[in-house]
Amino acid sequence: MNTSPNAAPKTLPNPILDSNGGAGDECFPWGSLVSRFLHPIQVAAIEAMAWIELPISPSDVSSMLDGEYSASHVAYHVKALFDRGFLELVDIEPVRGATRHLYVLAPESKWL
Repeated sequence: MNTSPNAAPKTLPNPILDSNGGAGDECFPWGSLVSRFLHPIQVAAIEAMAWIELPISPSDVSSMLDGEYSASHVAYHVKALFDRGFLELVDIEPVRGATRHLYVLAPESKWL
């Protein structure tokens, strides 16, 4: 590797190329990549938080999914997203002898 101050910086090639070697109109298949790293509940939680743009609890996400998943199952996956840095905890409120955790999406700069 050339580390001299006058060396030209190297650029990375475009990974999406058409048959002529240029940038194509094809989109990267994000769906297949995301599904291998995130559980569908995690994807749904991120989409719900991006859509609502307000603090939301796992039970709110469960309600938005029409009760397809239990609140505890959703809470597990929301906590996993929080542990990975995708979500920020913004408030904890008491609710009938339990606690309600409210989350928002973390800025994308923190995801990296």
